[in-house]
Amino acid sequence: MSPTRKKNTVNEEGVIEVKKLLEALLSVKPAILQNQHFIPVLSFFCFSGGYVFAYNDTLAIASKYGSNMLDGLALPDYFYDMLKASNVKSIKIQEVVDNVLKIRLGKALVKFPFLESNSFLFVPPPLEDYVPTYTLRVDPGFIDGVKDCLLNVIDDPTVPNQKGITLEVGWKGPDRRKAQLYSTDNVTVTRCVTESIVKNKKGDDSEGSRVSCIIPKNFCVELVLLFKKVLEGNSLRLNINDSFCWVTYKGVRTIFTKLVPLDGSIDFEAQVFVPFLKEGKVSYFNKEAVAKIQKAASRIKALQKYLVEGEQILDMLVREGTVTVQSNQYKDKGNAHYKERILLKKDIVSCSLSVSVLKLERACQLCDSLGVCIVEGITVVIGKKEGHLHHVVSTAASQSERKQ
Repeated sequence: MSPTRKKNTVNEEGVIEVKKLLEALLSVKPAILQNQHFIPVLSFFCFSGGYVFAYNDTLAIASKYGSNMLDGLALPDYFYDMLKASNVKSIKIQEVVDNVLKIRLGKALVKFPFLESNSFLFVPPPLEDYVPTYTLRVDPGFIDGVKDCLLNVIDDPTVPNQKGITLEVGWKGPDRRKAQLYSTDNVTVTRCVTESIVKNKKGDDSEGSRVSCIIPKNFCVELVLLFKKVLEGNSLRLNINDSFCWVTYKGVRTIFTKLVPLDGSIDFEAQVFVPFLKEGKVSYFNKEAVAKIQKAASRIKALQKYLVEGEQILDMLVREGTVTVQSNQYKDKGNAHYKERILLKKDIVSCSLSVSVLKLERACQLCDSLGVCIVEGITVVIGKKEGHLHHVVSTAASQSERKQ
């Protein structure tokens, strides 16, 4: 862990190419916590084993920087800004002494305070030390599912299943070995059945124990960005064990994260999707009606923007071939009330419900089809996209029954 240096002397081999170093620093920067005064190392770039890495207590990103001259040091986050502004091709380590690193930047001699390796809270181990229990292929379809599910993640630190995306594998049926992604914000639930097959440590997709874990939001965001920047149209492998998951790109960049512990508070498949999608009957609106419902929701949101504090709610009443969409807040103020009756081209189950304007609008944007389903007196709005994604929005009883 100690850097190769002689104390109080100039390092004769201390020349580092700035371009590679900047690329490595930039790639790990998302794991830097800004202005972390209580635990300083969380806002530092750490160097070990030829890698620079950052760790924020949940996410760690490591990248090779083309040297090992800084190994064993942790440098402050402004180290990147100084290098970028210097516009030099290489830097030379002049001296490392008394927790100060002296670097020659062109004609300037710059001093950086540093932390020793004993302050590191996490050090990425050699990849061969990480043995995945399960692996799956991350391809464009998987990334699309992650992006759709991220829309619902609110990163609530008090509720585990709202801190990230839940990965499930092992349910009975034709999709039992496919990776299924779930997310919730406590009002809506999104499920995406991907084509990525989860394999066990033997490398096959034979029947095995059920896989269930929560992948933190910030890891999912970095996975999407990595795929967009360098892997568009290709694939990489997501590795999972009991405590961590990680991806590695060409042996140069690795993203690690600790899995969020499951608390068993919700079983998405058993409690949401089996009752409503498999046991219930979904009545879908025709496409023209969905477009008009979305337009009505947008108008209500605009009208009530400055009049309603908190969540904006609308009523939907389905009766005899029509659906009426209307605001249910500030009804006594004429310009804040909106009502539209939409003709349906097919029969829809009669219902009366109140639903969040924002959640309904998002469901219309996310999905190709929109419908309602009633099971044991509970009504939900259900969206569907290309057969592999379902989006469930919980509702409440309509505030008042209105004659149509």
